[in-house]
Amino acid sequence: MTSHPPPSPNWANGSHARSGGSPSALVMMVVGAIIFAAGCGSGLVAGWFAGAAAGFGALLDDFAVSDTGAKVIPPSTPVLVGEPFPLVLHLTETAGEPRTIYSIDLWTDQPDTLTFQDSTPAPDERGEVAPAYTELFYDITLGPNESKDITFTLEALTPGAHAGAFEVYFDETLSQTVRFAVDVASPE
Repeated sequence: MTSHPPPSPNWANGSHARSGGSPSALVMMVVGAIIFAAGCGSGLVAGWFAGAAAGFGALLDDFAVSDTGAKVIPPSTPVLVGEPFPLVLHLTETAGEPRTIYSIDLWTDQPDTLTFQDSTPAPDERGEVAPAYTELFYDITLGPNESKDITFTLEALTPGAHAGAFEVYFDETLSQTVRFAVDVASPE
């Protein structure tokens, strides 16, 4: 008859009795690591929605498929608090085939600084994702090398230097992120 060493002590109660099929320490560590990672991930997502990652949009430039010429044409007159002002987004399709503007997302670096009023042409649908983030859905097709101006009417709520970006989606794919900045003065 072969003798076996006595079982290791049960860490929970100090006895030498087996735990009756409870998971091993390795399984417990793996489950704990997964729970920890999920908690960290949800914290990052919550932080993003809370505005903790205000510069996150700038990172999207690295992932955008930039086959669209896009630029922002700033207002030609001074921007004053409480008065609407235009920002023109000039888009040129450069991929060589017709594509459809699916959406343009407008976000500002800080909430409660600039608000979206309207656009020309008007969006088919509009969604407020967060205080500083608006989704505008369009169905505008641009042919090869065709250009289109979309005029956004914004209103400044506070004086100072304010910034944001337009994220342009062609055929539901992010094509380009275009940043803008405006200096806003108090009315005299």
